[in-house]
Amino acid sequence: MSKKNNTKAKSKIKRNPNKLHHAYDRSLKRIFSHPLMMESLIKGFVPQGWVKDLDFTKFTKINIKHVTADLREREDDVIWRVDFKNQPIYLIFLLELQSTVNKYMAVRLITYTGLIYEDLIKEGKKALLKDGSLPPIFSFVYYHGEKTWTAPLTLRELYNDSFPKRLLKFQPNIEYMVIDLNSLPLEKYAGLQNNFVLPLIELERSSKYSDSVKIIQKLINILRGGKFDRIRSDILVYVKRVMRLEARFPGINIHDLEEVPGMLSAALDRYDQNLRDEGVQQGIQQGVQQGIQQGVQQGIQQGVQQGIQQGVQQGIHQERLATIKTLCQSKKLALNLSQEQTIQLLNASTEQFNKWMITLLSQIPTEEIVEI
Repeated sequence: MSKKNNTKAKSKIKRNPNKLHHAYDRSLKRIFSHPLMMESLIKGFVPQGWVKDLDFTKFTKINIKHVTADLREREDDVIWRVDFKNQPIYLIFLLELQSTVNKYMAVRLITYTGLIYEDLIKEGKKALLKDGSLPPIFSFVYYHGEKTWTAPLTLRELYNDSFPKRLLKFQPNIEYMVIDLNSLPLEKYAGLQNNFVLPLIELERSSKYSDSVKIIQKLINILRGGKFDRIRSDILVYVKRVMRLEARFPGINIHDLEEVPGMLSAALDRYDQNLRDEGVQQGIQQGVQQGIQQGVQQGIQQGVQQGIQQGVQQGIHQERLATIKTLCQSKKLALNLSQEQTIQLLNASTEQFNKWMITLLSQIPTEEIVEI
């Protein structure tokens, strides 16, 4: 293969992780393209008093015509229109899925705000409020990064305080809200009933299959009925991405969200059984190994003990043999021991040997013993 072809092959491999990440991003974007999902997000996670007066029956996604190329390329940024006490307000919703925090997010949002207002002004009276005034715009960011969001939530915080306050007061300002998924205190939202977004956040933060099964079952329970078919379908795609089901369970086709808990439970059962089997096998192997080690150790100890005993016995035999030899050479005793008698004396107990020696020596006068 040529060097050029090698370069192409390597570049393709490097792009694969990004393709997977983009697929994940697109699946999350599709979920939040549903008005019901956005309604759940706002009602559950935007703690503002005016939210209760929003009319979500008139909740629509808006296409802004006059935008920069930069804004057109940002597919994850969505603009919604909703009625507040029969008057429209606009919501800028940003999906921020990068691992890094955008310090200048306020600049990006004030740019969007200006473009939206320009478009509304060009639309004329039908887009503005009845008195010709501009409708409010609320901006919020759905942040999915691992690091805690630390960027300033107002544009004013990005200015340098060394300038005079009288000058800074003429600078534009905007404030936005962040929903930081990994920093949300989930216990605070435990009371949310039939909220579609909370289980998604719980699933993102779940580290156990057993917990994921319960969370997905919760989603299934609150998304029953024909009107949720499209949402269920998009959530299934999202669940496949976030849990990497197709990679972990190759050859298994999942067509409905309701199939996921059963499949995961079966996988958990197989995994637990494998662990038990591995545990039994490991226990047997450890038992055998321990038995071998104990046997070897016991053999060593027995060998050492036996060696000590043999050494002591050999020392006794040598000492006795020397004594017997000396006595046999003595002219005073004139001993004549057979080989069998000598062996008996060598193997005799200490008590028996000493008794024999006393009997033998008692036959010799005391003054003559020294000469032996």
